[in-house]
Amino acid sequence: MNKFYFLVIIIQTLFNLSFADELKSIFPENGKSICDHGNKLPKLTKGEREKTKSMLMKKCLKDDAVACLTLGMLYIFDEKNEKKGISFFQKSCQLGEKEGCFHFALKLSKLNPIKSQMLLSSNCQLGHIKSCRRVAENFNRQKNREKAQYFYQLSCEKNDLKSCYKLAMLEPNLDKRINLLKNNCENRHLLSCRASDVLHQKFNAISGDR
Repeated sequence: MNKFYFLVIIIQTLFNLSFADELKSIFPENGKSICDHGNKLPKLTKGEREKTKSMLMKKCLKDDAVACLTLGMLYIFDEKNEKKGISFFQKSCQLGEKEGCFHFALKLSKLNPIKSQMLLSSNCQLGHIKSCRRVAENFNRQKNREKAQYFYQLSCEKNDLKSCYKLAMLEPNLDKRINLLKNNCENRHLLSCRASDVLHQKFNAISGDR
């Protein structure tokens, strides 16, 4: 599927965009598919694509944060225009859209890693799970276990199973690590189930040798 159509579907699914009905009014048949039929979306004509972008631009200029975010994604992934994409991510972030801040921070990671990390940390404190996980991953790569555990804990508390798994694997106490993995396994995180089984066998072997 063309990334343009994929992005429209994903953004609408994630954010329940208010311009769903407007898409239908621009191109009724395709608009219905965008809003109601997932990956069965037919290809948009060049005219339909430009109308959609124009509509998003008008909304972004009126400070619609999600429209700005969507434009940022379209410019980066569909048109390969990093400069414009980043500017729309930044505006979306300034308007309070946490997903916009997340993508803006990711784009800053090479240009200004300190600012990127600060933005991700602030976004995490506002409840954005992916930002918490990314900050934790950054600290983990830097071998800063204490801070990595702190941010993994924040996202784990919001039921992010990937973060719960990472948090468990950073636990130095084997018994505690197994219990954390078991809890995550009960929430159907398969990797935690496998790791729990392996560590449980190891724990029993160590206990048996004593």
